[in-house]
Amino acid sequence: MKFFTLIFLILFTTFSASAQRDRNLYNSPDVIKFETTDSIPSMKVKDKESENINTKTDKVKDAIESIPTDNIPELDTQIIRKEVYRVALILPFNAGAGWGSMNKAISMIRDSSAKKGNIPRETKISIEFYNGIRIAIAEASRAKVKIEFYAYDDLKNEEQVKKLLADSIMKTMDIIIGPAHTQNAILVADFCKKNKIYNFSPLSPSIYIATSNPYHFKLNPSIEMLCKSMVNHLVEKYEYGSVLVLGRATEDDRHYASIVYDYVQELNKTLPIDKQLFCDTLISGNASNKKSLSSMYTGNHNIVICPSFNEGFISSSCGRISSGSNVSFYGMPTWLDYDAVNYNGMNGARPFILKVSYADTSQAEDKAFVKNFRENHGFPAEDNTLLGYDIMKFTIYALENFGLSMKDHVEEMYYEGLFTKFKFQPVKYIKEDKELPFDLYENNQVNYPQFENFELTAPDDN
Repeated sequence: MKFFTLIFLILFTTFSASAQRDRNLYNSPDVIKFETTDSIPSMKVKDKESENINTKTDKVKDAIESIPTDNIPELDTQIIRKEVYRVALILPFNAGAGWGSMNKAISMIRDSSAKKGNIPRETKISIEFYNGIRIAIAEASRAKVKIEFYAYDDLKNEEQVKKLLADSIMKTMDIIIGPAHTQNAILVADFCKKNKIYNFSPLSPSIYIATSNPYHFKLNPSIEMLCKSMVNHLVEKYEYGSVLVLGRATEDDRHYASIVYDYVQELNKTLPIDKQLFCDTLISGNASNKKSLSSMYTGNHNIVICPSFNEGFISSSCGRISSGSNVSFYGMPTWLDYDAVNYNGMNGARPFILKVSYADTSQAEDKAFVKNFRENHGFPAEDNTLLGYDIMKFTIYALENFGLSMKDHVEEMYYEGLFTKFKFQPVKYIKEDKELPFDLYENNQVNYPQFENFELTAPDDN
C-alpha cells in the first residue's frame, strides 16, 4: 500500500437553521472543524471561522466515501449493517484553557522549547491523537463503508460531557471514541451501554470504567494487561523459567507485583510440574530485595519485570540487571519519557520497553509514514499519533467486516495496523456479580521493542 497518495474527500456544509439552534445548547464550542486535502492533513485551517477553537461553530461532518470496486466481497447478511455509520471523537482539546487558538497550540508544539510546559499536557496528547485520526480518514477514500465523523472537545469537564451527551445527535452515533479522563470516560461508557453504542476507549488507563458492558472496547491495554503480557511473552518464546518482579513498597507497585504473581500461579495450573514458572517479588526495603537477582534465576529463561513509574527506582533497577543470554528485562511504556532516568544503566540492561504503538523504521511503510509526517507537520509523529492513526484504521476495518455486530464477532476481530495490533479478550475487573461474566473487551496486543545503543529497535523475534 502506498502511503500518502490521498484522494479528496467530500467537504461539508453547515446544518440547517434549526440544527444550528440545537447547537446553542453549548456555551463553548464543542466541535473542531477541518478540511481534508490531497496531502497529509496538517492542523492549519483555511478560514477565519475555524481559526480559533473558541469561535462558536456549527457541527460539521467529515465523510469517508466508498468507491465501488469489482473486488468487494458480498456482505454477510447476518451482520447488522448501515448505509452510513456515525463516529464521534471526544477528547480534552481544552478550548479557552489559556493557550488561545488551535493554530497557536500547534505552533507551540512545533517549538520543542515550548513543547513541555506552555499548553496543557492533555491538549498536546489530544492534538497528537487527532492528527493520526485525520491522516487515516484522508486515506480511507477506498473504504467499503461510509462514515460521518464528528470531533468534540470535552474541555476536561464532566458538565461539558453531560451537555454533549444530552444532545439528541449523540444517540445516533454508532461508535464513540474517547474520552480520556476517567470520570468523563465513565459517563460516556454508561451512556453507550444504555443506548447500545460502541465505545472505543483509546487513552484512559483506568480499568474501572465499564461494568457488564459488551459495547465497551478498551483499545489501549491497561497496566494490568501489560503485566500479564510480559509473562505471556516468556511462556510463548521459552520452555520455562522464572519471573522476578521488582517494585517499591507502595500500594501501586505492590498491586502490580501481585498481578504478575497471581497470573503466574494461574498459568502454572495449566503446565506440567517440570514446566511451571518460579515467581518471586522483590519489594524495595524488604529482606527479599537484598537477594542477588542471579541467585534466583531458574529454568531455561528468566525475566525481570519492573512495573514501576518512579524514575529513581527505574534507574536503580536497571543497575541491578546484568544482561545475559538467559535474562530479559521488561519496562513500562513511559520509561523513555523521563528526564531523570539513567539511560546509561538502561542501555546496559537492554530492557524490552512495552509499546502499544511502535514505529519500526526498519520497515519501509513505517519509515515512510514517520518521514512524511515530519515533512508535512514540522514535528515528529508521537506515540499518540501512531495510536490515533491505527485506531481509526481499526474502526474502519471493524465496520467494514462486522458492522454493528462487532460484539458478536469479538473472537474473529484481529487487526494488525501499521504500528498497533488489536485482538480482544473479555476481562472482569469489577468483582461483584453482574448480569454478564465480564465487564468489557480489552486489547491484549503489545509491541516489544528493545532499548539498545540508546534507541528502541525491534528485536528479530518481536
